[in-house]
Amino acid sequence: MWFCDEMNHVYDNAIYPAITECGFEPFKVDNHQHNNDITDVIIAGIRECRFMVADLSGYRGGVYYEAGFARGLGKEVILTCRKDYFDGTDGKEKVHFDVNHLNIIVWENEEELRVKLINRIKATII
Repeated sequence: MWFCDEMNHVYDNAIYPAITECGFEPFKVDNHQHNNDITDVIIAGIRECRFMVADLSGYRGGVYYEAGFARGLGKEVILTCRKDYFDGTDGKEKVHFDVNHLNIIVWENEEELRVKLINRIKATII
């Protein structure tokens, strides 16, 4: 996901609680201490994960790369995106056409994301 205060709030109030409520331990690289190249730590985390949640809000290339890497490894990848970024409204970059046909969880607020993410994890991971 995009590293910014706004998305950290989304992680703390929606993504983290949804994953833990489903019985898994979330890993977000900027919440862990290390002395390594952050890219290497991310790649190692993807290799070790059971599944990945990738939020496409903000149109960050790294998120697309990491989600593709995980898919290439055969990992389950749950894509999410805030509605204004999914639609490309208010001058925001729209979700890329190479992935917009996938079953992306589109959300407008943290509670909606939390509930939809719990439902998706229960339906596809557990």
